[in-house]
Amino acid sequence: LSQSQRFQSLAIGPVEIMPHSLNIAIVGAGPVGCLLARLLLNCPRLRLVIYEADTSPDSRGQGGTLDLHDGTGIAALKKAGLYDEFLRHARFDGEALLLCDKDLTGYLQFAKGESDNSRGSPEVDRTVLRQLLLDSLPPGTIRWGHKLLSVSDGNVLHFAQGIEQGFDLVVGADGAWSRVRRFLTPERPSFCSIEGYAFIIPDAAQTAPKVSELVNRGSLYAYSDGKALMGQQLGDGSIQVSVYTTESQDNDALFSADDESRRHQIARQFSDWAPELLELLAPTSEYEMTRRIYTLPVGFQWPGHPAITLVGDAAHLMPPFAGEGVNLGFEDVMKLSDAIRGFIIGGYSTVDEMLRVYEKDAFQRARRGQELSVGVMQDMFFTPGAPRTSIERWMIRHVRYRIHPWAFPPQESIESSSFSGDKKAVFTVSDEEKASPSATEPVYDGDQYLGQAPTEEELNTLRKVAGPVSGSGYWLCTVEFAERASYYGCTWVFQNFIQYPLPPGGNGAGASAPGSEKPAGALGQGLQVSSALTLLFKFLAYCIPIFGGWLADTRLGRYKTICIGVVICGVSHIIMVVGAIPSILQAGHGMAPFVVSLMILALGAGIFKPNISPTVMEQVTFKHPYIKTLKSGERVIVHPETTIQRLTLTFYALINVGAFFGLATSYAAKRVGYWLAFLLPGIIYFLMPIILALVYKKTIKTPPQGNILGDTLRVIKLAVQQNGFRKFGSEAYFDSVKPSELARKGIASYKGKPISWNDGFVDDVRRTLVACQIFLFYPIYYLNNGGIGSITNSQAGSMTTKGAPNDLVSNFNPLTIIIASPILNYGLYPLLRKHRIEFGPIKRITLGFVLAALSCVVGALLQWRVYETSPCGYHATECDIGNGVSPLSVWAQIPMYVLQALSELFAVVSGYELSFSRSPKSMRALVVALFLFMNAVSSAISQAVVPALADPHLIWPFVGTAVPGVLLAGVFYWMYRDLDKETFLREDSDSQQEILSEKDKN
Repeated sequence: LSQSQRFQSLAIGPVEIMPHSLNIAIVGAGPVGCLLARLLLNCPRLRLVIYEADTSPDSRGQGGTLDLHDGTGIAALKKAGLYDEFLRHARFDGEALLLCDKDLTGYLQFAKGESDNSRGSPEVDRTVLRQLLLDSLPPGTIRWGHKLLSVSDGNVLHFAQGIEQGFDLVVGADGAWSRVRRFLTPERPSFCSIEGYAFIIPDAAQTAPKVSELVNRGSLYAYSDGKALMGQQLGDGSIQVSVYTTESQDNDALFSADDESRRHQIARQFSDWAPELLELLAPTSEYEMTRRIYTLPVGFQWPGHPAITLVGDAAHLMPPFAGEGVNLGFEDVMKLSDAIRGFIIGGYSTVDEMLRVYEKDAFQRARRGQELSVGVMQDMFFTPGAPRTSIERWMIRHVRYRIHPWAFPPQESIESSSFSGDKKAVFTVSDEEKASPSATEPVYDGDQYLGQAPTEEELNTLRKVAGPVSGSGYWLCTVEFAERASYYGCTWVFQNFIQYPLPPGGNGAGASAPGSEKPAGALGQGLQVSSALTLLFKFLAYCIPIFGGWLADTRLGRYKTICIGVVICGVSHIIMVVGAIPSILQAGHGMAPFVVSLMILALGAGIFKPNISPTVMEQVTFKHPYIKTLKSGERVIVHPETTIQRLTLTFYALINVGAFFGLATSYAAKRVGYWLAFLLPGIIYFLMPIILALVYKKTIKTPPQGNILGDTLRVIKLAVQQNGFRKFGSEAYFDSVKPSELARKGIASYKGKPISWNDGFVDDVRRTLVACQIFLFYPIYYLNNGGIGSITNSQAGSMTTKGAPNDLVSNFNPLTIIIASPILNYGLYPLLRKHRIEFGPIKRITLGFVLAALSCVVGALLQWRVYETSPCGYHATECDIGNGVSPLSVWAQIPMYVLQALSELFAVVSGYELSFSRSPKSMRALVVALFLFMNAVSSAISQAVVPALADPHLIWPFVGTAVPGVLLAGVFYWMYRDLDKETFLREDSDSQQEILSEKDKN
């Protein structure tokens, strides 16, 4: 009996058959997954849902054209009741075919077909076929934007939005790099040593008539010397051109080139080919994507699972050169749908029994298809003299496959065959090859192939280098430069503006009299008020970012929030300039407008600051390391973390280029007055809206992700309830609250509601908490890096300046950073990587902590010398004896500022890296805000000791922070030294938050 007759007899026989119900999850909404859903429509006692990673049907390219065969692809469409609709789109004239060599010598040619005179292989565009299948499914069948992250025991599917479970059957139709297959077997596709590029010639009949005539509305395949040029007519009148070669390509050069340069680079490899074939690389063609050919081993089988199976490329990925992939996939789902219907009417007692029957047949069919596909690839790419020497074998393979194996004598075994010369049969996978790059997954940036993912051994042995960054990333760095130039240009002169009165003999705008040693000033509020106001401003400027980060992550998105911060700061600059007009200062009315502008500036900066750095770093578009061969022949790893490190250093250097603007404002205040000192930063500031508008379209923008704080707090609370506080933050500590672990305990809800997080989210919470624990060491660091309150500026005011502003020397901090950043970026760090010396973020932060403590030691020694040499001794701050200052030159402070600057390059830059790489995408701005908030904590501590900032005790604020700074550096390194061995940036876990928790968004 046939399978269907067997099911019918079971349904009507005298033995009582118990029907079953079935809840099915299909992963992947490609043609194969959609056809399975279509074949199961109207099946009783069956629920079905498709999960698809793409956010919409047209979110990315869907490939070229497909030829469907009579007994498989066409039969499946007929069974699904879609054949008539298919005929409206099928191109029977697309059956035209020419197979030739590089001289255009033909070895096989078919004329155009008609619907009533067809060879049974009509062509259809993949996009059209997929849309036809999508339209045949009821609304709601497909859940778009559901990228499968992993599968766990109990048929639990882990998506970005959370987990889905309760399925009787999971079908993996998720393609070449199937996550469902990854759960069943560690087997990975292997590289076939063939890579290529795809071009599109739009409206080919008009733009490239010679190519259109050659392709003849069908397909052209030209093979020679291990290379291929192919052209396929598409339904919209365009022609897809594919270029393949077994030679290794310089993909980086191709990616960076424009379309014309790219065509010329590829054409050079085909310089001895017929001019008619080179027309395929016509100037009208548009570069589309890079392709690499992968395959699963011939005869691949996965271990049987009682409720999970595979179809299509997930089950039997093979090279595309025989055109059997989609046909085998359609045959898979025909057979599987029959088996499922049989199970539902009682033909099988269990899902496991049903799958064993389906998979036994699927393995046999897949082996034949793989042997054909790999065989024809060997014939045309790895046989010397092909196609002349291999066309006979190539044709026999096709005929033998379509008729029956016994119709022709068997050829060589595919598994044991080898290529001529020294080339190995790369389509089989040995144990050694599994550990090599060819056995690992490719890395893509969108549709662009970047290279092979490195093995574990390569990660530990090859040098890591920085990769490409989009131009918008550097433009956004200039936005931060403009914001910091305006911010520091103003704040650099705040202390003198508040502390000192209008200088006697000055111009009434705050400038000192010519030749005077007196600093510029305006409000005359003294050291304690000056320190209090500047610390309050600093506290607010670094406390408000928590609100700014929350606003961006949950409500507005980062780019829009940045723009709001820009507007608010713009208002502040206007008020600040108006409040510094000489007539207002001379009348004693400068305090009120200044305080108002100070508070508004703190608000705008707090909203802007936490969003700019993650936006800059997100312009690094590749998320996984890959192998690259340099021109020198050295193989290196292009690593996203190394790229982010370099970009962050550049970002921080530009911040300090902006901070160096304080030099101009210091001199403007000293020589002209505060109205100019505040006006100059305002002029620079208003460059920001222009730059933001120019880069808007090219910037990768992260939309608001919804509020995940609730889930974060629930995960932490549940973990504490189960484990207490012992080993809080460790990996094992949070494993107990992963949904997969809770499911094993029979827990599927929390406080009466379904668990809304997934395993990856729990990992994100742990990683973020570790980062936040690290941040707790920064308040003491910030006290060392710059001193408490205004004591460094006050110290400079007690030293000999010879007419220079007392706050001028502090500009050596940004100057050092500007000089040292490229030295670290392009000198020290690459040198360390070249010699395989790992200088991870924990080591860098520790060194930064030590350097900051040493700067305070220098500050204490200088303050002691000031006291020893001042005319007023240990009451040097407001000395009126003689010229009122110590003979010690203010330039003696330079080593202190240099040490502070170097400490920032190690500690602060690494802190930015950690806050980005160890936080989920949906919380990056908030985590950056928490990092910045440590400045506010430092300011609060400083505020508490402001009353003690007075002579004769100004040595102790330096000593009192330096000693705990050194001690905490040692404790910090001991606690977190093992984190340098971790991979910090894990985009898979980050991506889990991209569309997290619809309930929170709504």
